[in-house]
Amino acid sequence: MFRHTCGPILAAALLAAPELSADSVLAGSAAVLPFTNATPPAPINNANPSVDWIGESIAEALRESLSGAGLPALARADVAAAYADLRLRDRAELTQASVLKLGQALNADQVIYGTYRLESLRPGETPRLIIEAHMADRARVRQNTLPEESGPMQELDRLESHLAWQTLRLIAPDRARAEGDAKTLRPAVLLSAEEAFVRGLLTTALDQKEKYFLQAARLDPHFARPNLEMGKIELARKKYAAAAEWLLKVEAANLHSAEASFYLGVAKFRQADYAAAQAAFQQVAEKLPAAEVFNNLGVAESRRNQLHALTSFGQALEVNPNHPDYHFNMGYILWKTGQFEAAADRFRAVLDRDPMDQMATLLLGRSLQRQGLRKGNPADLRLEELERFKDSYEELASKPH
Repeated sequence: MFRHTCGPILAAALLAAPELSADSVLAGSAAVLPFTNATPPAPINNANPSVDWIGESIAEALRESLSGAGLPALARADVAAAYADLRLRDRAELTQASVLKLGQALNADQVIYGTYRLESLRPGETPRLIIEAHMADRARVRQNTLPEESGPMQELDRLESHLAWQTLRLIAPDRARAEGDAKTLRPAVLLSAEEAFVRGLLTTALDQKEKYFLQAARLDPHFARPNLEMGKIELARKKYAAAAEWLLKVEAANLHSAEASFYLGVAKFRQADYAAAQAAFQQVAEKLPAAEVFNNLGVAESRRNQLHALTSFGQALEVNPNHPDYHFNMGYILWKTGQFEAAADRFRAVLDRDPMDQMATLLLGRSLQRQGLRKGNPADLRLEELERFKDSYEELASKPH
């Protein structure tokens, strides 16, 4: 297990590692690893259920709190991919060398990791949870150990919030609130609902995921995460009305409201309710001015024949001038509105990035011929509603809010 006495070993490994270039690490980024269960083995006749889920709960709570403070925290999927690439088992005991390798694989400034254990698992006794956290600071080439968190198991959410506050105070002290406000870093969650939700995250079987998420939502109706995950499940099934119903349960003040609004916009767009989709993406853009969001806002506006779509596509290009789809969408609306020279420039930009884009080639030719969309002409039916839309929020998950 991780031990305080191993600190110098990791520090030496950090010093021996190749010097980090300015582009090798996402500035301020943090990778939170699943915490390892250090609880001593229970007697064979002990009926207590597995508590391995707690390690993922701690990690998720830290990711949420860091993101909520505006720091780039790598998504759980990124961490899981790094474990797989390095052939490490999730939540298993890690060597200090493994911690360093994970930090290098994830290109993170800080790697946060640790252990937890439960004291006294005898029937009828309230177990006490002890969390020990460490941070390998790759940018400053040092290791930090955070103060131990301990308390009744039922107060897991409070312990996680205080640990998040300790972490913020270390990484970005200017963003750490007063200690008395530490509990506001993460909304209070019923312990049984948290367990059900995390077990849903950990399972790979869709039917089991749904079972756990539904259980978590039933146990704590104000818990945003299961509502969000159920909305995504229904969206993947193309049950757009059901997806919207779940996503609307995520409150506007919640950290995950931007993601919920994004997927709500997707659900409404796929139902051809472009006004509702536009409103949803506008809400996201106010919180998260990302290229994907501006793009989808522009697509919804374009479907409603609103010229403001030009502004939205322009904002997408300002954020990411290299994505061919954003150039295509700008060119498409310019072409539809008869601005042929400007449209041709955008389609050329698409082909510079993707020479095999056949639709961009076709529309470049139409722009050069100054031949716009011929409404009602059967030959042009395939040229209607060609805007390129983004269904996934995954690219935004690790960006600071």
